[in-house]
Amino acid sequence: IDSKDNVWVGTTNGVTQIVAEKDVKNTIPPKLLLGKVILNKSPYTFRDDHKLDYDENNLTFQFVGLSFKNENGIRYDYRLKGYDKDWQGLTSRPYIKLSNLPPGQYTLQARAQNQDGVWNKKVLETKFTISPPFWAETWFIALCIIAVIVLVYMIHKWQVKRLENQNKVLEVKVDERTRELREEKDVSDRLLLNVLPGIVATEIKETGAASPKSFEAITIMFTDFKGFTQIAEKLSAHELVKELELCFAYFDDVIRYHNVEKLKTIGDAYMCAGGLPTVNFTHPIDVILAAVEIQEFMGAMRARNTAENKPVWELRLGIHTGPAMAGVVGKSKFLYDIWGDSVNLASRMESSGEPTKINISGVTYELVKDFFHCKHRGQVPAKNKGLVDMYFVESLQSIYKKDDRPFEPNGLFWKRYEALKRKADLQKAG
Repeated sequence: IDSKDNVWVGTTNGVTQIVAEKDVKNTIPPKLLLGKVILNKSPYTFRDDHKLDYDENNLTFQFVGLSFKNENGIRYDYRLKGYDKDWQGLTSRPYIKLSNLPPGQYTLQARAQNQDGVWNKKVLETKFTISPPFWAETWFIALCIIAVIVLVYMIHKWQVKRLENQNKVLEVKVDERTRELREEKDVSDRLLLNVLPGIVATEIKETGAASPKSFEAITIMFTDFKGFTQIAEKLSAHELVKELELCFAYFDDVIRYHNVEKLKTIGDAYMCAGGLPTVNFTHPIDVILAAVEIQEFMGAMRARNTAENKPVWELRLGIHTGPAMAGVVGKSKFLYDIWGDSVNLASRMESSGEPTKINISGVTYELVKDFFHCKHRGQVPAKNKGLVDMYFVESLQSIYKKDDRPFEPNGLFWKRYEALKRKADLQKAG
């Protein structure tokens, strides 16, 4: 260097003078290298395309710019692809700090220029990936979705099962309640049928009332125990009711079997009638057959009581056939009853009868004389009725007896009986 600050350089071709005042522009770009990397405040050996965990997201990249003329004049520019849209702008800092980076793939670009504005030829790129936490991974999200779907499905299945169980419990309760209601209805129906004929009870249940009906002919039977007052004096209340219950329960079974309708009991009197509420042509025969069984039962009871030295019960029984009105009376307690002069005459048949006998009126006799052998008693005085023809039923007609038993019907009897029944059916159909 001479006194004028010119530089003299020896070369193989001689001496070259570099004049300071005539210094030319530096066209040589700086060399840019990646220096240290600091991860979460600690030095880190970094490789390109490095994968970092989600919490390794605070990074400092240090760069080295090389220039043989003036390193202090180098300026840097940075851009983080995937995060920055544009370059950040020239800075003298040879480093860049990246804080709290979210998971993703990044490319850090760095470039440098010398003091004369000449950029390095190639942008320095450093690639790295910050992995998401496992709970942000696709597989984990998919697993959670599957788990939620399975959980929802299981909850749905549980709810469906719970509802099915509740429905089963409800069905059982409904069935039990339905059965209870059915049983209550059956009890109510049975109680109603105990006091009313079936078709009358049905009419009341369906319409709330039963229409009275006139019958051209029905057969009415009254029974009464002879000397009941004297018998009652010899028995306790319990014994008396027990004996009456035994008799009347048997009477109920007998008349039900013979299609005869029980009407009522008054004290020791029992009243029933055939030919109602459904009209038929066999009612005189039905009532007499029932009367035969009742007197046979009373004969057996009389023999038993005699053997046991108990009061003997003897039954008077009267039957009459004639027109009558029938209907239901009462509001709190229903009663199916009949009215008419025929009722009074049937009562007189009973009171004018004799114990163990079946006393029938002349009207009834004319209807059954072809079936039963009867003994004419003549005209017997009846209270408020004057002289009335009465008959005792002695047995079946001989042609209708089975094995010559007085009241055992044979096949011929039942054949004629069925013909009478069909007559009623034909009349209904007509």
